Amino acid sequence: MLIIPNMSREKEYLMSVYIRLKEMRIKKGISQEELAEKLGINRTMIIHYEKGRNQPSLERTIQIAHILNCKLDDLVDTDRYLSEYHDFLHRLSEKKTNYEVTHGN
Repeated sequence: MLIIPNMSREKEYLMSVYIRLKEMRIKKGISQEELAEKLGINRTMIIHYEKGRNQPSLERTIQIAHILNCKLDDLVDTDRYLSEYHDFLHRLSEKKTNYEVTHGN
């Protein structure tokens, strides 16, 4: 299971699971409208998923993989996620160290 830290107040630390939705959807020959209909949502949400404005839940991502007849690993770029997560932890560690140096902790 992919866990995304909730850091909405720290925009630079927002994490996203990179979904290859558009790539896989086109490869399977399914329109945004058709996918939205099968998921029971509107096309705008599919657009938002594809542009990274919103991220589907794990449950929704599994539904999408099922509809597109692909593996979850084909749909989610786990390498990019892990790389971003590593960078996030590194920046967080640097922030903590800088705080300790300036505040004498």
